[in-house]
Amino acid sequence: SWATALRVIRSQPTAYDSDKIVEQLEEKVKEINDFCSATYEADIFVDTRREALLEAIEIVKGGNDEVQI
Repeated sequence: SWATALRVIRSQPTAYDSDKIVEQLEEKVKEINDFCSATYEADIFVDTRREALLEAIEIVKGGNDEVQI
């Protein structure tokens, strides 16, 4: 059944380097911050992207219990 298949998939170990992913996401946040500092601009799209990246970092670190995959 689908439920069994989903349980099997969810039970598999994670196959990525979470530290490397966090490092890459933090670099993207830094690029956004540098852009805002250099241009003195911040708009809702830039702020939204920054917030999404910061939330992604927390998810990868395991700090968001609300995420259900």
